[in-house]
Amino acid sequence: MSLDLNPDAILIADSHFSAKARGILDYLDLLLDSPPSQLILMGDIAQVLLGNLKSSIKSNLSLLTALNRLETKGVQIIWFEGNHDFFLHHIKQTKLLKQTIFIPRTKQPTLCAYQNKSYLLAHGDLFLSSKYELYIKTLTNIPKLLQVIDYLSAGEIYLEIESKLTNKPIKQHPFHFFEFASSRIEAYKEYSPTPFDGIIEGHFHIGKKLELYGIQYISLPSFYFEPKGIEIQTVLK
Repeated sequence: MSLDLNPDAILIADSHFSAKARGILDYLDLLLDSPPSQLILMGDIAQVLLGNLKSSIKSNLSLLTALNRLETKGVQIIWFEGNHDFFLHHIKQTKLLKQTIFIPRTKQPTLCAYQNKSYLLAHGDLFLSSKYELYIKTLTNIPKLLQVIDYLSAGEIYLEIESKLTNKPIKQHPFHFFEFASSRIEAYKEYSPTPFDGIIEGHFHIGKKLELYGIQYISLPSFYFEPKGIEIQTVLK
């Protein structure tokens, strides 16, 4: 998969929407006045969103409805699954976000083109450890089991898990950014069979960038901590 990014595209990463963190709704409403041509959601937009569970759709309905309003205004929405929001393609069954491009973790990083350059985009929870990879693959390989559990428990188990995750603190971790960025660039280079000009990812709640080995590395800020979208033409200038 390859995507073309527009100069007015807005990036949002790690807003962790929940009953206690609803700031993204106000921001999405503001965009209605002058909507961008593209809105790129870089994962963990909700604190917990499983698109195949009715209970989860219900809990996140205000978020999905706000995004759908932008879609009806002609905004192309591209949503990268994170480690808090997955099975997102099932959302289309609710008649919301019918035109949204959902990019599962298995298709990340995704090659994107911007002004004659190529960039790899991903939520960011890639190339971490074999233990983490086993955990996330196990979690994302049991969609039908999760649906059965949600149905048999009438949503009670989901709501209990959601409550625990909602009350879990969202953290910012200190990084030695140069060393961290170097390791991330090397990991992406090992993955990609073709050269690329840059990397854009979320997940780590950093909000910094640098250029190394001729490659731009952008670690997006968390909307949860810095409640504003990032214009791609600003971050890639």
